Amino acid sequence: MVRRSAVILDLSVSITLTAVLVIEQAVRASPEPSALVGSLALAIVIGGSLAFRRRWPLASYAVGSAALIAQALWADFSAIAPYANLVGLFSLGVYGTRRRALWGPVILVPGLIAYFTGASEPFGVLSITAFAAWFAAWAVGFQMARGREQSERAREASRHEAMADERVRIARELHDVVGHTVNLMLVQAGASRLTMDHDPTTAKAMLVDMENTARQALGELDTLLGILHDDTEPATPMGLDELPTLRDRLAAVGLDVELDIEPRTLPPPVDVVVYRIVQEALTNSLRHGKASTATVRVRGTEALTIDISDDGHSAANYAPGRGLRGMSERVALFDGSLEHWRDAHGFHIHAELTVS
Repeated sequence: MVRRSAVILDLSVSITLTAVLVIEQAVRASPEPSALVGSLALAIVIGGSLAFRRRWPLASYAVGSAALIAQALWADFSAIAPYANLVGLFSLGVYGTRRRALWGPVILVPGLIAYFTGASEPFGVLSITAFAAWFAAWAVGFQMARGREQSERAREASRHEAMADERVRIARELHDVVGHTVNLMLVQAGASRLTMDHDPTTAKAMLVDMENTARQALGELDTLLGILHDDTEPATPMGLDELPTLRDRLAAVGLDVELDIEPRTLPPPVDVVVYRIVQEALTNSLRHGKASTATVRVRGTEALTIDISDDGHSAANYAPGRGLRGMSERVALFDGSLEHWRDAHGFHIHAELTVS
């Protein structure tokens, strides 16, 4: 879609050149009425064709060139009309599609031949120089258009990449928030069902814990949706300070977690990453490994290391799922690495991140 300002500019250029061409023909044309009318009509067509040089560049240049050829062969010679044609040729290079723009040099050749024939000029240095100048104008416009197309493709690729990254980020955050909570609630619900008959008090306490877990998950989900909607950071993001709360929630469902955290404060983005990695790892310990104990150690300030181990019994030939892939994506954001393995003692995760 051509902008209004561009339309106004093209109309101004077209009207100005048409007026100049008409004045030229009125001064120089043959006094015979029929010849004068023909010369003026061709001048109007040559200048008027530039009015749609952006919207239909090939048609604009073809019409202008045809009028120029007719003027050179059958009407009065114009010294100004070729420059209007030059504007049309440059516009075809700039605004035409690649395939249509290639018609520019094809139409240029017969136009120059007709012009110099009508001007009774011998084909020599002047005609070669004119062809080189007109072709150079087209080539400059053509290269500008191709550079613009390349930039647009690069912007489009960047946009798609950003959208893909955002989808991955949303999926990762939803997995961490919803996945952890649902798994925890499943364990709590199962435990309360098993104890309901012989220990109603304990079962009731477990149901209360499950309710609190769901309420906290709703709060986290609401915060996450707010971030995605407004692109603002939460007032109290998850981080190292929330690890004791996470430990207590897991202890209520049978996973005793030992925390050994060295750094007291971390930059907010790193703080969130550390929390999410620990949360996902412990959730996996509970869900897949059926672990009863786990240890979490965080060391370093500028170069951060995270070690998480449990006594679970996950399969030796496990395949990394969304959780482990999400951890790897998170540490990669900070030029880090993630390793995980299973041995006779349980499952282990080792992560390294660059803080500064």
